[in-house]
Amino acid sequence: MKKIFLTLALTAGIMASAQVKIGDDVTNLNANSLLELESTSKGVLFPRVTLTGTTDATTIGTTHVAGMTVYNTATISDVTEGMYTSNGTIWVKLGSSTPAYQSIGGTAQAFTASGTVSTGIYVVTMNNAASTALTLPTATQIGQTIWVKNQGLGAITVNTAFTINATKSRAFVWDGSVWNCMIQ
Repeated sequence: MKKIFLTLALTAGIMASAQVKIGDDVTNLNANSLLELESTSKGVLFPRVTLTGTTDATTIGTTHVAGMTVYNTATISDVTEGMYTSNGTIWVKLGSSTPAYQSIGGTAQAFTASGTVSTGIYVVTMNNAASTALTLPTATQIGQTIWVKNQGLGAITVNTAFTINATKSRAFVWDGSVWNCMIQ
């Protein structure tokens, strides 16, 4: 009985620290991997979900989990179809250099992100046919950055002081009291 118990205990210990490989050649395992996927003719299919926006914390569970990765099937609010990962606070589209994306268009509008801009780099994309005024919100952190992309035909006047012509972009950085245009 003691030998059986010892054998089971050793086997459980070996299995607890085992690596896993799924693929064509399961005998050749990378020593640094916990999980290895390998195939010359198949891919990985991530869960397909319908996110309601970058702040959506309820589609997958009840809160954001940093590192969670999904394929979003919806184009709604500030998300489009594609791969997203959670940074613990918001969903970030993979292949994007911006942790948050806000898209607005139409006539004179104020950019809002819960009333203030707190963390991350925001990109505001506008597709207006006519000239438009844009008011940037107060930021909570010095150095906060907002990129404004004008993809429309009309000019954008930002905070009544800066003009962005059609097909141009400008970066604005918060200095603690006002937004400064970094590219003029």
